[in-house]
Amino acid sequence: TYPTVSENREVVLHGIVDASLAKRDLRGSDVVPNDLLMAAEAHGEHLSFYIVTGANGGGKTTFLRACGLAVLFFLTGCPVTAESARICTFDAVYTHFPANESFENSGRFVDEANRAEEIIGKTSDRTFVLFNETYSGTDEKKSEDYSRRLADTMYERGAFGMFVTHIHALTGSRIPSLAAVIDESDD
Repeated sequence: TYPTVSENREVVLHGIVDASLAKRDLRGSDVVPNDLLMAAEAHGEHLSFYIVTGANGGGKTTFLRACGLAVLFFLTGCPVTAESARICTFDAVYTHFPANESFENSGRFVDEANRAEEIIGKTSDRTFVLFNETYSGTDEKKSEDYSRRLADTMYERGAFGMFVTHIHALTGSRIPSLAAVIDESDD
C-alpha cells in the first residue's frame, strides 16, 4: 500500500511484514504481520522510541527491519508491505546493525561505539533510528550501561525508532518497551 503522509508526528503501521522475507520465499501463513504505533504524543505519553526485547529467534530483528523498510520506502515514494500505513516525514534515517567481523584497527566494541556516537551526533526529533543488538560485543555490565545511555539519549532527543536488545534490564524505565513473543499454539 502507499502510506498516507501524516500531518502528525507519527508512524502508524497495520499489518506490516518484512519485505525481505519474500527473498527467502516466505509468504502467506508463514509470515506474521504486526502493527506499530509511534507518536510524539499519544494519550499523554511519549511513544516515538521503543526498547524491543524477546527470545532469540522471536522476530525482533525481522520486526525492526520491517518497520525501517516501511519508513525508508515511504520516504522514497514507494509502497510499503503493510495493510495500511500513516507516516510523517523525517530528515534522516540511521541504522546500527552489527558490522562485518573485520575491524581494521579496533575491536567490535570500539567499532560499535564509534558508529553509535556518529548517529548520536546527528539525531534530532526529525530522525528515524534503528539499533539492533548494539554493544552486544562486550561484557554484560558495559553493554547495559552503554545501551541505557544510547537509548536514553534517543528518547530525550525525541527521535523515532527502536532499540532491539537481549538486555531485559533496559525495560521498565520511562522508555516504552515491546516484547517479541512466540505463540507456540499458533501454527
